[in-house]
Amino acid sequence: MRTRVFGRHLHVLSQTDSTNSALLKLAQAGAEHGTVVCADHQTAGRGRRGRSWFSRPGDGLCFSLLLRGRRLLSDDVHWPAWVPLASGTAVALGIADTVAITPQLKWPNDLLLGGRKLGGILSESLLTTQSPPFFIVGIGLNVNLPQKDLPEDLHDTATSLIMATGRPVDRARLLSNILERLEEQLEPVLDGEIAQAISAYTGLCATIGRQVSIEFAAAPPLIGLAEAVAPDGALLVQSLSSSSGPRKAETVAVRVGDVVHLR
Repeated sequence: MRTRVFGRHLHVLSQTDSTNSALLKLAQAGAEHGTVVCADHQTAGRGRRGRSWFSRPGDGLCFSLLLRGRRLLSDDVHWPAWVPLASGTAVALGIADTVAITPQLKWPNDLLLGGRKLGGILSESLLTTQSPPFFIVGIGLNVNLPQKDLPEDLHDTATSLIMATGRPVDRARLLSNILERLEEQLEPVLDGEIAQAISAYTGLCATIGRQVSIEFAAAPPLIGLAEAVAPDGALLVQSLSSSSGPRKAETVAVRVGDVVHLR
């Protein structure tokens, strides 16, 4: 590995329920910044909003990274939102370093190839105003999973690196490349420097410039044009809304919701 810190403390497990859960226990016991837990198989991998993450032994790359912040939230409230977003940028670049194919990002944290989901990121954090926060960034990628072994309900929406390249991918090399890119992209964010993170994420984000439907847990969908990602990580969507007067365009800042690309 070519990293200075990330992955220098590396725990490799044959199986665990969730690498995020395993790393949380280590973090609470004092594990150092940059510690990584990687598992050959997760039995209860999690995605956003409590969803499960499908994986098969030996076919995917599942790992979690511990980040210990160096700034208080009161110093700048925006930088923590860029931990998961900049992680997506880093994973996409690490994949490109390995197989010469660059995934796109779907806001906030999905990786896409050919419009199909290649992987995702689940970032969990402990945020306080008294001490710097810590983050656990969980990453799951479909690597050597052939299409025939995808669950039937994922055939039209998911993909893997072997499906995209036609050849198996060395998961150890892929992990090493991604960790190098994570260190490159995340260390500035942890110092509160987000300008480069915004630029890099925007350049890879397939959501910006697309007509989208934002689906919420307890509200009607929002349909509009995704314009940009704000400094606080929110997706800015130009929506047509009707009030007591004529319909007018308004920009809505979306911070939580499921994005569907319409066209």
